[in-house]
Amino acid sequence: MLRLKTLHSRTFDRLRALFTNRAMPLFKILIDRTTSFFHSRFANGEPLRFKTLRSTIIVSFLGLFTLVQILTFYSVYTISTREVRTGIYNDLAGGLGVIDLKLKSRAENLSTAAEVLSRDYSFKTVFASRHRPTLLSAMKNQATRIQADVMLLVSLKGMVIEDTAHPGARPTAFPLPNFFTDAGKTDVASTTAYLDDKLYHLTAVPLRAPLPVAWIVFGFKIDDTLARELKMLTALDVTFTADRPGQAPAIAASSLSGELRDQISAALRSSGREPDGTMTFVLNDEQYLGMSHDLSTKDGAQIKVLMQRSMAAALKPYYRIRRILVLLFIGGVAVTLILGVVVSSFVTKPVRVLVEGARIIEQGDYTRTLPVLRQDEIGSLTSAFNHMQTAIAEREERIGHQAFYDALTDLPNRSFLDQKLQEAISKAREENRPLALILLNINRFISVIATLGHETGNAVLLKISVLLRDSMPPSAIVARMGGDVFALMVPGEDDNGALRIVNDIATRLEAPIWVEGAPIQIEARFGIVTYPVHGDDANTLQRRAEVALHLARSTAHGFAVYSPDQDRHSIHHLTLLSELRHAIDNDELVLHYQPKIHFASRRIIGVEALIRWRHPQHGFIPPDDFIPLSEGTGLIKPVTFWALKTAIRHCAQLFEQGIHLNVAINLSARVLPDHQLPDAIASFIDEFQLSPLQISLEITESAIMIDRQRTLEVITRLDSLGVQMVIDDFGTGYSSLAYLKNLPIDEIKIDKSFVQKMDVNENDAMIVRSIIELGHNLGYKVTAEGVETDRIYEMLRERGCDVSQGYLHGKAMPLEELMVWLEQSPWGRKRPAG
Repeated sequence: MLRLKTLHSRTFDRLRALFTNRAMPLFKILIDRTTSFFHSRFANGEPLRFKTLRSTIIVSFLGLFTLVQILTFYSVYTISTREVRTGIYNDLAGGLGVIDLKLKSRAENLSTAAEVLSRDYSFKTVFASRHRPTLLSAMKNQATRIQADVMLLVSLKGMVIEDTAHPGARPTAFPLPNFFTDAGKTDVASTTAYLDDKLYHLTAVPLRAPLPVAWIVFGFKIDDTLARELKMLTALDVTFTADRPGQAPAIAASSLSGELRDQISAALRSSGREPDGTMTFVLNDEQYLGMSHDLSTKDGAQIKVLMQRSMAAALKPYYRIRRILVLLFIGGVAVTLILGVVVSSFVTKPVRVLVEGARIIEQGDYTRTLPVLRQDEIGSLTSAFNHMQTAIAEREERIGHQAFYDALTDLPNRSFLDQKLQEAISKAREENRPLALILLNINRFISVIATLGHETGNAVLLKISVLLRDSMPPSAIVARMGGDVFALMVPGEDDNGALRIVNDIATRLEAPIWVEGAPIQIEARFGIVTYPVHGDDANTLQRRAEVALHLARSTAHGFAVYSPDQDRHSIHHLTLLSELRHAIDNDELVLHYQPKIHFASRRIIGVEALIRWRHPQHGFIPPDDFIPLSEGTGLIKPVTFWALKTAIRHCAQLFEQGIHLNVAINLSARVLPDHQLPDAIASFIDEFQLSPLQISLEITESAIMIDRQRTLEVITRLDSLGVQMVIDDFGTGYSSLAYLKNLPIDEIKIDKSFVQKMDVNENDAMIVRSIIELGHNLGYKVTAEGVETDRIYEMLRERGCDVSQGYLHGKAMPLEELMVWLEQSPWGRKRPAG
């Protein structure tokens, strides 16, 4: 691509002005066309672009040649014009000198003749006789003899005694009174002036007898004849101009004729003055150079003589050189064009080969290599192109592998499975046989990462990928879908075959996976779908396998086969999720409170706030149906903050009625690491002016272990507020006792899974007793939840448990029912009188 940015169209305008249709018609047409082209291309500031390298080379050759020729022609023009102007200037200056000498010569001749006449005795005698006819005859004879156009005899008082131009006229005053003053000083004077509307060059001498008695004045006309005579002497046009008071400037005489003479006055009025003293003006569309000289005296009109010469006429000798340059330019353009075509063909041929090779690569063919036929830069470029082609092929192969295979396990990824699953469905449809798709999810894999780190987690994934490959038949595809989810596509297997494969994998996973010398027990969940029973396209099978896997997470045996009821249940959950935000904003959520009974006093000391959803269509929805959904979508934070504010407000209302109860509120593992949580709780406590000791925050062991550093910071800030910190579901998590003992914990709650069967299961009873003793030894208060019978209540009291919570005392109930329960239940706390 060629960009002509610096070449301005004004350059072509200047060049076009150098030529006339008469002198350079061909070159002028070329300049006109070029100017129009560049005006159109640069009108909007757009660069000139060429589509091919060959056209770029050709135009570059032509452009370079044209630029050189333009510079050459411009140089020739500038030099020739400067030389012509210098020559004209010298001619004008010389011409003015010639005119001055000519006028002075004629004036001297007249002066000599006048002096001779003034000493002529016979002329003096005639003058003394005052006989006018004889005097006029003598004056005419004398004027004719010396070739004067006019002769006057003027008295010393300035009155014209006799005038050869007006014989017999009455005496009149001579129009130039100061003229004789100068003549009286030097005995001779000359001037140029008008007499009777005719321009004359006058010479005056005194007539002495012996003292001056009159003035003898001779004059010759300044007219076109004199101008043409001067032109013959100087080879320059001569013009005499007169500017008389009270009259318009006029041309007194000129060597110009016709139309040029008519234009000279207007041309002179609009002329320009050059630094060298010349003036420029235009006559008949041609430029003229002129130089003037002032001939006027103190009296009369302002008379000037002007020498002028046409620039075009002076430049004619140089036109031949310019024509030769134009012919050279035309011939050079042809030669340059041919040379550009030849060179561009030679240069662009290997480039075209490279372009063709690039198109082959573009089509995905990396097998062809270009022959290296030259050893110059083009050859090096061809070699580099071949190496680039090989590198691209290797890189595309690597990128293709990365696009369809997992970087960690080198198993096919989701994209690869999508493609192969649709192909397998088409083949299964043709062969009329089933196809199984199994999704596998590692149970609680996040706990493995949180406890042992990501490197151990990656090692576990690699071990499982090897195990799955070894468990599958050759026709099956094992893919990693992302995270801890794998997919197994097994052609030819129905539900029963898929279950056999699942059982085989589950059996293999019963053996621990060894990573860096340590055994890790892995459990998995399986979602199973088959073609064509559960779907006839890849998208449907994958979606329904996700539904089955979701259900498998809540089954005891760890696997589930898809059924339509499960899908409806999943859609129901999604519907609830979309309506949960509306429920938060429209007070559809409510809090129920379950009493907590102190063993020593057998009276209520606090309640646990449990959230419920009062759906306008579905009625009350338990928290297990919507809390997990909110944790997965980010809605758990507004739900938790709503529950905190509502529970603290209710606690303050009870306090105002004289009922001092501690309210326990559950915190999600998703909200606990949030640094905004302590500030929000502090603001709620300040808003309702409640003591922090009346608030307990229940957290689980697994929540503490997800992000230890951030969680420890938040728990420390919560403890500094003065609220009570409680470990909920103690005994079911993965936390380290050595870690927990350093946390600011006030209470632990024994999970109900250990409490509900402790009266019939000795192991559960032993675990409960151990937890109570451990908690007391660590300085914690111990609460047992899930107490439903008097037998279990007594067993807990005997083992020293501090607080009991369960259906034995009361179910979770709204605040209004709790107020009634406090009045009627034997566990309740009576309101103080008044």
